[in-house]
Amino acid sequence: MRIGICISQSSKFGCTKEMTQLVAMLSVDNVFYLPQEKKAEALAAKRRFVSSFGDHITLLNVFRAAQRTSKESGGKNGLNKHWCQQNFMNARYVRDDLLLLCLNE
Repeated sequence: MRIGICISQSSKFGCTKEMTQLVAMLSVDNVFYLPQEKKAEALAAKRRFVSSFGDHITLLNVFRAAQRTSKESGGKNGLNKHWCQQNFMNARYVRDDLLLLCLNE
């Protein structure tokens, strides 16, 4: 219910696209993974996306970076699993179909 309200109210603020992207990212489990053997490396990778404005903006940063990578590597089925591995992201949750939900630009 609250998600629906957020999406419907987002049009008043001109941020429907961002709200839809955020809802998509919130609908999956944590996109970051933290392997104990590479903890410092994983935390450094996560810091590239972290926003001082909070977790929601961090998720938008992840979405946008994944979206750019998908477009650069061929679009529809182009999400680069190597990119996910480099950035310690769970490719299972940062998927092309999730990105395609919000690619109507």
